[in-house]
Amino acid sequence: MANTPSRFPLTLVESPRSATAPVHLDSPVMTQLRRSLLFIADGTAVENGQLHTMIALELGYALASKRRNQILVIQQEHPSQRAPLPIEVPSRQRFVYDTPQTLNANLATVLQRLLEPFELFRGESLR
Repeated sequence: MANTPSRFPLTLVESPRSATAPVHLDSPVMTQLRRSLLFIADGTAVENGQLHTMIALELGYALASKRRNQILVIQQEHPSQRAPLPIEVPSRQRFVYDTPQTLNANLATVLQRLLEPFELFRGESLR
């Protein structure tokens, strides 16, 4: 994705995950989630056709603490297994793709649409 100048600095932050440590509401991960402009979750099935537990927890917290236009769930379509989300997410907040090429070709447009209300870019597109 091209680095388009923004009125404010934008950064991509990936949530660190621990397989054993519990998540606390006052943890740095949850604080980052609350403060983020946009929450993006990978909703692709990984464990026996189910969504990873931590992602489901973060998604539920995001749905409770963020506006609807600040959440995006990205899912890779697997014909043999479809990961049902544990929480209803409207289709406009989901991006389902079949190949990495489809993701690369369309993700910038999807992000631009979600970020438009914040007027971050000076009349330019992300591509």
